[in-house]
Amino acid sequence: MLAKYGGREWRRIREIYYKVAKEIINKAKEIGAAVIVMEDLGIHKEDMGSEELNGRIHRWSYRRFQDILEYQAKLAGINVKYVDPAYTSTTCPACGNELDLSPNGRRLRRCRRCGLEEDRDVIAVKNLTRRYYEKCANAKTPKTSL
Repeated sequence: MLAKYGGREWRRIREIYYKVAKEIINKAKEIGAAVIVMEDLGIHKEDMGSEELNGRIHRWSYRRFQDILEYQAKLAGINVKYVDPAYTSTTCPACGNELDLSPNGRRLRRCRRCGLEEDRDVIAVKNLTRRYYEKCANAKTPKTSL
């Protein structure tokens, strides 16, 4: 019974992953995006020590979705870049100050300095995007030595 229904559940989840990935890629094409930026979860196939560990980590749901999205994006000609996610939902994207929980709900964060109040996921996306562009700018800036 478990084998029969477990496989069915995985197929349903995988179908949802592909549908969501397709929606993201369609939106990226619609707005003319050349890059999709995602959190670098620190889990890469080349970093794994053993095949067993590699398999266990890649069965994690969020990593599976990232793999599917990356694969579909490459087929569509869109690059996928990964950015360090540390503190992205707790740092103000406008001024860089540490955010506090808003009294209006636990998903909302508020900045004491500039007054920004938004959902923590929206804040994280803004910070990931900013980090990606900062990383690109630093890579393109010629380094001069004295």
